[in-house]
Amino acid sequence: MTIKTNYILFKTFYLGDDYYGSQRQPDLLTVEGAILKALHKKGYLSDAHYEDQIIHSAGRTDAGVHARAMTYGFFNQREDFHPMEVNTALPDTILIWSATKILVINEIPTIHPRFQALQRQYKFFVQDVNQKLNTSLVRRVVTQLTGTHDFRNFAKTHPNTNTIRTIDKIEFQRKQHIWEFDFQAKSFLWNQIRKMMRVILEVGKSNWSFDVVHSLLDPNNTSYATKLEPLAPEGLILWNILYPSGVKFQNCEISVQKLNNLVSTWIQYHQVRELFLKQIQSSFKQT
Repeated sequence: MTIKTNYILFKTFYLGDDYYGSQRQPDLLTVEGAILKALHKKGYLSDAHYEDQIIHSAGRTDAGVHARAMTYGFFNQREDFHPMEVNTALPDTILIWSATKILVINEIPTIHPRFQALQRQYKFFVQDVNQKLNTSLVRRVVTQLTGTHDFRNFAKTHPNTNTIRTIDKIEFQRKQHIWEFDFQAKSFLWNQIRKMMRVILEVGKSNWSFDVVHSLLDPNNTSYATKLEPLAPEGLILWNILYPSGVKFQNCEISVQKLNNLVSTWIQYHQVRELFLKQIQSSFKQT
């Protein structure tokens, strides 16, 4: 019999490069599918519950998109929940690092990871090695995109989807040739951020006129919508999801330390990789 009195919310880090998105799909490697298997393997999901695939998420990310703190929720079939125990059954590219127990009333959790989320925060990192991005133009675009608009032309949606969204904040900063963009809203449409980033970069580099922004924000004007391709997903990361103040996540210190160690290893790997690639490039320039 499935226990429906012990509901756990947990925050998960993952690198999306190797996965076909976060949402489980039959016969495809996904983040959610890997988490389900790990929870089942460690006895947090019973056999019957595992077959039902009952796990709730705060949203979904596409293939190649990363997350620092995607939130999942499930009915725990054990008394306690130990993130690090689950992590031992997960690949290094997925790691649970914080969790909390949620009050359940009549078998319904009082906090659902998706429906009670107050705000979602994404970051997008892009390179501008040739310094073509104009700060004033970028600021003008993000100012125009902030606020409540019909973002129909910025998203991939079903016909009956409500495409009106409120963007609470878009901030950006430049560190040498790397630009960091910070998006905050209660919710986003499918591909919305990646399409907004395409517009920000094209207008910011003066490849497109600023009039394109006005046209795209008019849901009845589709002249540019069919040409608007989302930016590649590699620079996009779901940074955080905020919940009501009564939801108190408790970090698992062992898991956080493991994550820090993994990140340090990855940074060193990429630094070495960058070094020998530059040497290869240099060697051909000399011939």
